[in-house]
Amino acid sequence: MNLRVHPEDRYQRKKKAWYFHESSWYMRHDKGYDGHGCNNGECIQECRYYPKLGRIEDEEVIQRHKEFEEGYRKRNALS
Repeated sequence: MNLRVHPEDRYQRKKKAWYFHESSWYMRHDKGYDGHGCNNGECIQECRYYPKLGRIEDEEVIQRHKEFEEGYRKRNALS
């Protein structure tokens, strides 16, 4: 994610990408569709992106970047 994007716009972009939500059946697909989870652009109530409006703040973007970077460093993918 980009820090130049407004927090509300970040949220809407992530909301539209429902197949990447942790509650999406695509992300829990080890046994196929189980009838529960975000699907076809509709989020379940337990999903972070269920509310119509929301924000992804800069701090969260920075923290996620640090986690990705650390993961790459552990696998020696970054020097």
